[in-house]
Amino acid sequence: MSRYFFIIFLFLSMTISSAIAQTTLTMGIASYASPLSSYTKQEKFVRYIEENTDITVRPLVFKNNDELILQYKKGKIDFAWIGTVQYMKHRNELYSYVLVRPIRRNREFYRGVFIAHSSSEINGLIDLKSKSVAFVSKTSEAGFIFPALTLHSAGLTITKDYYPEFLRGHDNVIYAVQQKKYDAGAVFDSALEVYLNDSQRSQIKILGYTKEIPFEPIIISKRIDKNIAQTLQRVLVECTSTMLLSDLNIDRFIESSDTPYQIYRPGNLDILNLAKETP
Repeated sequence: MSRYFFIIFLFLSMTISSAIAQTTLTMGIASYASPLSSYTKQEKFVRYIEENTDITVRPLVFKNNDELILQYKKGKIDFAWIGTVQYMKHRNELYSYVLVRPIRRNREFYRGVFIAHSSSEINGLIDLKSKSVAFVSKTSEAGFIFPALTLHSAGLTITKDYYPEFLRGHDNVIYAVQQKKYDAGAVFDSALEVYLNDSQRSQIKILGYTKEIPFEPIIISKRIDKNIAQTLQRVLVECTSTMLLSDLNIDRFIESSDTPYQIYRPGNLDILNLAKETP
């Protein structure tokens, strides 16, 4: 009889341990590359989840997105808020799916925009062949990455058909184009309203836009129990804490899937390696 109770006790212990393990999730954070990069924001975000669920969150901070992605692939991370480009590039290798994505300034997406001086004879993207084009930086999604992919789709190749120069700021790109120092430039789609007045904007014309770019997703490993994942998704979508949302620089979270992040093939991102950024 004692042997029987010992077996039952062992079974129950293993079941409870398994349940506890499933409700402790490791969250990956990339320093300087995530809305959760500061300790204060991490603490508020974790506290919100833990107060509204039975989930215990264990944050792990990595020096960059590359290190985070590496550990995610090794199964060391259960969920993470990662950059849009990083997810697009690695989504087929991460064994994960998208839980939610943020809304900012009442928008689900943003775009990069190509600009030229209003007096320029350049009227479209194909006209940028052999022209000087100013970008923000190699890591800027709206200020280089997606514009470069857009030019690639239009048939223009980096270093062959145009030579990107990086000016380290959306404002720098706009003013350089306005002053005719460059034939064209690429910035985020609201930059003209942010940096220029009405008179200055009249000196700029728009050549075209990138595809709509979804904001950075929160992803979760497919190893995690579906009910736990749905619970996490629900509390994020239901978050109305003005203080927390303000700290994260978002309006709210919405449910999402992988579909919005399929606008480019992962392999296309390899063309970005052709560009060289001066120190």
